[in-house]
Amino acid sequence: MAGHNKWSKIKHKKAATDAKKSSVYTKMAKIIDVAVKTGGGDDPNYNFQLKSAIDKAKAAGMPKSNIERAIASAAGKGDGDDIKEVVYEGYLPGGIAVMVFAATDNINRTIADVRTIFTKSGGSLGTAGSVAYLFEKKGVMKLKKPEQVDEEKVLEFAMDSGFDDVDFDQEDELWLLCDATNIEANSKTELNGFELVSAGTELIPETTIEVSNEDDVSNILKAMEALDDHDDVIDVVANFDLSS
Repeated sequence: MAGHNKWSKIKHKKAATDAKKSSVYTKMAKIIDVAVKTGGGDDPNYNFQLKSAIDKAKAAGMPKSNIERAIASAAGKGDGDDIKEVVYEGYLPGGIAVMVFAATDNINRTIADVRTIFTKSGGSLGTAGSVAYLFEKKGVMKLKKPEQVDEEKVLEFAMDSGFDDVDFDQEDELWLLCDATNIEANSKTELNGFELVSAGTELIPETTIEVSNEDDVSNILKAMEALDDHDDVIDVVANFDLSS
């Protein structure tokens, strides 16, 4: 497959602790807000982006009532702030490219915070388009990984369902990948015993850069964690790999 996003695996391990924090629900509410406003309304039957956001919120343990309240607020049926989606691009030590997706009611605050995180790590913010070309948007259907994985069976299921590749390296999940434009149709396939976690689009690095310098590794991971923990940041992707 294209370059593996090492952070996705690290973030999954971190999520078990984060899922207990109310800030995760705040983050999920913002993801839902963006999905309603940019994906085509508040009905997940006609808004695949919203359906994907709801799946992510459920996977994070967000209660149904919180999800419904977030949808209503985004659709203008409840109290809520004016949330805008913004994207930041930058570099971390070792030439690592980073894409930061945020949803905020105060762009000045958010960009200042994000810039500070980059600067403290020895990195820097770039201009729009400075690193985006290093990533590709892919359709990703995430399945719960069985205790025993029959890779041949998974590959056969993936190909029969219209997917192009499988990532077996995620923690507790199997990622089936396809062209981003095909994910909605492909996600409707019969699961044949597999358990769906979520289906949507992910930004995948075209290639990865291996980092071995201990100081660089430390600074990269601290920056990625700080970005991921920021209330306004809804996703962060980077193209680093770590030496084993």
